[in-house]
Amino acid sequence: MGAERSFIYAKACGIIARSFVETRLSRLSAIQSLDEFNALVFHNDVDLKNAKVADIEQKVTSQTLKTLLSIINSFPKPPEFIIRLIKNYEYADLKSALAAIRRGDEKMPAHNSLGRFGSVRFSAYPNLNLMVKGTEYVFLLKTNIDAAEDVHAALDKHYYVLLLSALKQLPKKSVPVFRFILGEEIALMNSSWALRLRAYYNLSAEAVSERLIDEELDGKSLARDARACLSFALNHRPEWVSWRRARFLNPEMPKVYWKCDPVYFQNAAAVYLYQLARKNFRRHPFSLDTAACFVRLKQFEEQALNSVAEGISLGVPAAEALKIAGGAL
Repeated sequence: MGAERSFIYAKACGIIARSFVETRLSRLSAIQSLDEFNALVFHNDVDLKNAKVADIEQKVTSQTLKTLLSIINSFPKPPEFIIRLIKNYEYADLKSALAAIRRGDEKMPAHNSLGRFGSVRFSAYPNLNLMVKGTEYVFLLKTNIDAAEDVHAALDKHYYVLLLSALKQLPKKSVPVFRFILGEEIALMNSSWALRLRAYYNLSAEAVSERLIDEELDGKSLARDARACLSFALNHRPEWVSWRRARFLNPEMPKVYWKCDPVYFQNAAAVYLYQLARKNFRRHPFSLDTAACFVRLKQFEEQALNSVAEGISLGVPAAEALKIAGGAL
């Protein structure tokens, strides 16, 4: 076990040292063109001429997932919890497939392979029954897939419930710090979801509450913060001052009408979670904390790269794109 964890820790450290996180993140801010992006991120191994933003993002995601799998496959028997961390890619691809089915698209959208850890039969598209038969996603067959937001909420909840269940099956000493990080991630996801549903869909407090990930970790409710803000006016900042997650809200600006911005909240929360993963990546080298923090660091890097690629494609400087996406990740 010790030699195995030592190898994984050393391998993960080597990859992080070459990634665009920590001190190397600043290199992304200097990118001014897709050619420079290609050289820095893909080492000119990818043809980005006339490439669409979605194609670039798919290549970034594919590269990230390949790296994550290289670490997970280093375990003789990968822990279920670590596998669950990367299952969010399959959930995201399933959301895209369901959207394509709703549109009546004949072709399955681009998707990623989790190799032996995947379960959805994307080759059976658009037959949803065959795609999810015998998998954890079979509940979708009893769901109204035309209600996109409800389906997304159900999938997000399903992902986190199973991830949390896998975490709880481990001894606390196996993931001493990431238990806290995951609790924060879910609590902030709930809060972000509550703000979005209220601001964009004008849902009632009761309707929002029903869609939250109503789970507990170490005796604490992970939906408490989200429920606590359901009665606050979305256009009256003083009401939010005492809220536990108020620091992630967009600030008031002089002579500017304040209105709660869910995107700002989501981005600020992402920065906070990145900082937690960065701070604790090397804290317990031989625990699963290292692998778990590694996964989240690479996924935050993926978000930063996609933000830069999208920004450049729209004529937005890389530094500004990063700022819009949440600041210096």
